[in-house]
Amino acid sequence: MNKRTHGAKVAAEHKRRGLSGSQIRAQKCQKTKLRNEERRKARRQKAAERQKEWSDLSVEEKIQSLNRRLGKGQGAKKQRARLTES
Repeated sequence: MNKRTHGAKVAAEHKRRGLSGSQIRAQKCQKTKLRNEERRKARRQKAAERQKEWSDLSVEEKIQSLNRRLGKGQGAKKQRARLTES
């Protein structure tokens, strides 16, 4: 099915339902808003899980994790300084 055929079918369906252009846009906007809210909620949950895992690590494990990800002594200078202070 090409775009033109698909567009005509969609337009016919909207006409059958009696929807105006602004109503269609409002429905699309609402769907997008809900999808974005769900995505944000999922991202917050994952971030909270990562934060919990990080806080459960010991200082030495945190430094090892930084070394594994960034290279030994590379990057995250302020975070490394805070970890060595405590």
